[in-house]
Amino acid sequence: MSSMQKTLSFRSAIQKFASRDSDAWTFSGYASKFNGVDAHGDTIAPGAFSKVLSDIEAGRADMPKMLLNHNKYELPVGKWLSFSQTDEGLLGEGELTKGNPNSQAIHAGMRHGTVDGLSVSMGLNQGDYEEQKAGRLLIKNVAKLLEVSVVTFPADGQAKIDLATVKSALDSFGRLAEIEDYLRDARGFSRAEAKATVSAIKRIASQSESDEATALPDSVRDLIIANTINLALN
Repeated sequence: MSSMQKTLSFRSAIQKFASRDSDAWTFSGYASKFNGVDAHGDTIAPGAFSKVLSDIEAGRADMPKMLLNHNKYELPVGKWLSFSQTDEGLLGEGELTKGNPNSQAIHAGMRHGTVDGLSVSMGLNQGDYEEQKAGRLLIKNVAKLLEVSVVTFPADGQAKIDLATVKSALDSFGRLAEIEDYLRDARGFSRAEAKATVSAIKRIASQSESDEATALPDSVRDLIIANTINLALN
């Protein structure tokens, strides 16, 4: 099974809180939209989540975790209560965790309108998708919902680059797979561009037999940052 992350290519994925009460920690929002074209050029077909939602309801699959920016090394920031498919896409209802500092920051950000993105991490099997032109995918079935994150940067906000944040993120990774996910989900690289960059890291760092990627060479960091700027400007 292959996994991928899909960030909505529009703002205001977060739809509403359950009530106007400032103490309400429950919200709803779209984790995925049908028939659009996401930041990687892929499209999710209507009904793609039918089987996985049926599996979750029947107890054959777990409810996905709620993370912040796909950070699997930190505690979840809340829990997803339910998911359903509408004509528009995958609609989720979740509850943030009181007492978690990250959750409190998200709660304040959602109410202020500074946090409004969701991103779904999904698993696909062969036959779940069709390849279109230029390697783009039409996803017809989602085999597994791995996690659904609250994200800082929806896909249409990637022109707003904080280079210090990019450098800090690159320094924090310990595995090449994490860098590839970061480039695709947070920085808007296509699948091919992210894989090519990771291949360059392996070559430059002489780590062709290893998935470890600590202490990236300056030349690699500069390459990633330059490509990030070019993608944002174009």
